[in-house]
Amino acid sequence: PPEVNYGNFNTAFEAPHRAQEAMLFFDRLREVKKASSADGKKRESWITEIGWDNRAGFVVSEFQQAAYLARCYMMCLASGTEKAFWFFDTDSKGPAKNYFDGCGLLDSQLQPKLALASMAGLTHILKLPEFIGIVHPKDDAWGYLFKDQGRFVVSVWNVFEGEGKEFSFQAEKLYDMYGNVLEGKSARLSQAPVYATGLSKEDALFKQSAYMLKTPYLVVN
Repeated sequence: PPEVNYGNFNTAFEAPHRAQEAMLFFDRLREVKKASSADGKKRESWITEIGWDNRAGFVVSEFQQAAYLARCYMMCLASGTEKAFWFFDTDSKGPAKNYFDGCGLLDSQLQPKLALASMAGLTHILKLPEFIGIVHPKDDAWGYLFKDQGRFVVSVWNVFEGEGKEFSFQAEKLYDMYGNVLEGKSARLSQAPVYATGLSKEDALFKQSAYMLKTPYLVVN
């Protein structure tokens, strides 16, 4: 999952000849952003390719791929990364042999996958997002607060597999990962993000967003 990722397992990064300091993906993004302007000049930070494969390499389910897509792009917003390119657009035809063969937003028959619906939901809910802070709804859960066109939008999820308990929001509307409206003001958390738009400043999540660690989340002895 993006929040606990510390290396690209599909490139054998853990091999001795590629040993590197362990650091969470999120912290690496923040380090790159800081380095880009270390001399006082403003530069953008880009990710040239990112994705999860549901057919080859270290395989995730199609549902996880969709959830990780939305969570990863929100992580990019939180770290100050200006652009991130999802790789690839379509799955490869024939048997999957290599990583990237199943990273597509469309399958090999050009039919939309859940990842495409997740991207549509993300861009429908967050049109002009301004990152505010990180939130921790409960143990094993994670999320981000944004300000979008004058309203506060929070998105939360479980980091790992499994369905969590019902979580309530002081918000105007709730949406699922694909942008569908959810009934009521509470939702059962899973790996898929839940979006709460029009979040009240009285909500505990809003208050949590005032604090964020500037030091690395994963500290190496």
